[in-house]
This record gives sequence, C-alpha cells and structure tokens, in this order.
Amino acid sequence: MSLKGALLPWVLSVPLYSQTGAVRVLVEFQATPSAPYSIAEFAPGKFVGATNNFTPGGNVVYQIDSEGHYKTIATLTGTNDIPYIGLMADGKLLGIWFDGRNKQHYFHLPLDGGDFEMLQKPDGLSIVSQWPFGVFGPGGGFYAPFRSFIGRMDITGNVKPVYRFQAGDGVPNPFSSFAMAQDGTFYGENQLAAGSHFVYKVSPAGTLTKLAEIPNTGGPWAPLVATDDGTVYGAEAGGGTNKTGAIYKLTPAGQFSIAAVFPGAGLSQPATLLVAGDGNLYGSTNSTPSAIFRMDTKSGKLEQVASSNGLLFRCPCRMIQGSDGKLYGTSQTGGAAGGGTIFSIDAGIPPPEPRLIRVSPSAGKVGTKIELWGSCLLGTSSVTFGGVPVRVQDISVSSPNVVLAPVPVGAKSGTVEVRTKNGTAVSPIKFTVE
Repeated sequence: MSLKGALLPWVLSVPLYSQTGAVRVLVEFQATPSAPYSIAEFAPGKFVGATNNFTPGGNVVYQIDSEGHYKTIATLTGTNDIPYIGLMADGKLLGIWFDGRNKQHYFHLPLDGGDFEMLQKPDGLSIVSQWPFGVFGPGGGFYAPFRSFIGRMDITGNVKPVYRFQAGDGVPNPFSSFAMAQDGTFYGENQLAAGSHFVYKVSPAGTLTKLAEIPNTGGPWAPLVATDDGTVYGAEAGGGTNKTGAIYKLTPAGQFSIAAVFPGAGLSQPATLLVAGDGNLYGSTNSTPSAIFRMDTKSGKLEQVASSNGLLFRCPCRMIQGSDGKLYGTSQTGGAAGGGTIFSIDAGIPPPEPRLIRVSPSAGKVGTKIELWGSCLLGTSSVTFGGVPVRVQDISVSSPNVVLAPVPVGAKSGTVEVRTKNGTAVSPIKFTVE
C-alpha cells in the first residue's frame, strides 16, 4: 500500500454551475476516485477530506479551498474505502479505512501529504461504523465508540477505554452518530437486544447516564448532536406523525419532546444534523429531490435552505460550517457524472465567533506550551496571557478546536484571550503564571 500525492485530471476543480440560489458546486468528481465523504477545515477557507468508494485502489485524500481549487495529497491503494479522515492536535491527519469492508486499518499522514504511517491496531479492536465515526477532543485524542467501549486513540494508535459498556447498556447504533459537547461530555445512541434505543451521556470522568429511551422508527438514519448546555437533538428518518421524519429534543435532565415534524410531502427523511453558529440546526435529507434544511431551535420551525435533483448534490450529505459562516458539504453521488460533489451554501449564517472553553494546564512557567481548547479558533492571530501577547510565530493552530501557545516572557496571571477575525474569546478561568 502506498500514499502518493498527485493532481487528478478527472476531478474538475472549478465551479461547474453558476450559483443556484445560495448553492455553489466547488468540485465535481467524474470517475475513480469518486464519492467524496469526509470534510474538515484546517485553515480559514481550506479543507481536507477523503473519498469513500468501494473500488480497490480508487480512494484519495484531498484538499480544496472555498473557491474550488482542488488537489490530491495522497492516493491509497489496495483498500476498499476510507470512511473518515480528520485532524489530530499536532496537525497530522488521522485516517480510518475498511479493507474488504470488514478489517479496519488506521494511519496518520502529514497535512501536506506524503508518506503515511500505519498504526498498530490490537487484535479485535474495531470501531463501530457510525456517521460520523468519532470526534476529536482535548489533548489531540480521537474518541469513538468501539464494539464494547468508548475509547480514546492517540496519534500513535494507542487506545485507552474511557467507558466500558456494561450488561444492560446494549451496543452502539451503527446508524446514529457520536457527539461531544465543549465541556468534554460525550453523547451517543445505543440499541438493546429487545430493539429499543436510548440516548446516553458519558462524563469526562467516565460515568454513563441514560438520558431517555427514544422512538425506533426503523429508518436508516438517526443522527444526533449536542449543544454546549447539554441539550441533545436527534433526527429519526421515519418518525413523526407523517412517518417522514422528526427531530426530537432531550434536555440535560433527560426530558424528551418532539421539536419538529417533517411534512407529509416534499421535505422528508432527515439524515444528517449539525449545530451552526447561529444556534440553529441544519441538516440534509435522504429524499428525492435532496434538500438542505434549517430548524429554528427556539420556534421549531422547519424550512428548506436548498434543494437539488442531483446535479448540485444528492444526499445524505456530510456538512460542516466553515469559518466564513457558509455550509460546506460532500455528496457521495450526484453531479453530471454521478461521481459526487463538494459544495458550499451561503445560508445567511454569520461567521461563527471563537469560543475558549479550556486551558490546559491551568498553570505553568514561562515557556510552557499550553493547549487552548474551544471552537472556531481557525485563523487565530493573537493570544495573550494576562494581557501579555505571545509572539505570532509561536502560535500554532492545529485544528478548529485547538491552539497551542507558550507562556510568554513577562506573562501575568489572569485570563487568556484568543483573537480571530471573527471576534475575541476569553478563557472561563484565570491562568496562573508560576
């Protein structure tokens, strides 16, 4: 197996369509490789992802920008599909693929491409095939539900269990998703042998709490997301009074309610969800035509943001909100050739402001490298400790959630501030200079 960087002439990297409403196709895939799947922003307006087709030797790791400029940074041969690639805290990429759609492999790769490094996987260690497959948390760890536990994988491939599922906990629902709030609490959905499903949360200390049993509608998709205050929203593709989909809400105390019901015709079968910077939910449907929708979390109002008969996108679509406020998504099929598209949508969402949640460690001497954990931290241009700035060349932004910076000479005990072009974030606690 090898990974090599190359430009692919059969991937069209210029917008093929004029803007239809707020939708813009950035890349259309013509042939092998095809089926763009994952997408993550590693710098303002710059994204990385991987394809997910089932043709041996046909998968790639790619970079694109918000203008549609595309390049392949790695080609993976001898495998069937790459279900996930994302950023670790030190700027390397972590990739997961299935060989024969059964045996799993893990690797990491420099962000700019080149040779990859295989990670040793203990026998029997298998991640559950969820969408998305896991989340990146503080300390550069990749957290995911494995067959019998929730674990943290570091950049070397070592896995440490965070919580082992007990008798009566069931097993992770492979059609749901795994989420993390900014305080480090994890949320997921498990299914029991009797067929019932429930949503759980696992605290950073490793304690599982069952929040509530939820309807099992038999639909193929059941995504969930968590907000910073511990509220959970989930979608059931066949739920609601019309059996065309519903979005439910769980309070931190586990109180269940239906937040929105999809209509009997048109917008239906919610398949993916995300929480955007405006506090509302956005998602894609698995219906024909495909649609991108918004749900107002205050009123429960559903509205269609964009629609496509397949030329722009064909969902379900993985989506993120970029640092410019736009939605960026991947469609595994769609486009004129059916090979998939990468698209952006200007839904009128303001650019997300930075947030600073955690400073680790919370005390240190001058020169100590500190991890600043939060959200929307890409493009950080300034970090101060007690009002004293860190030299710009010493600031490292390794992901949307992590900034690494040393305690500067002359630093004073006090709050830590991070500044991006979208605003300033202040740490919730004071940092102590030793």
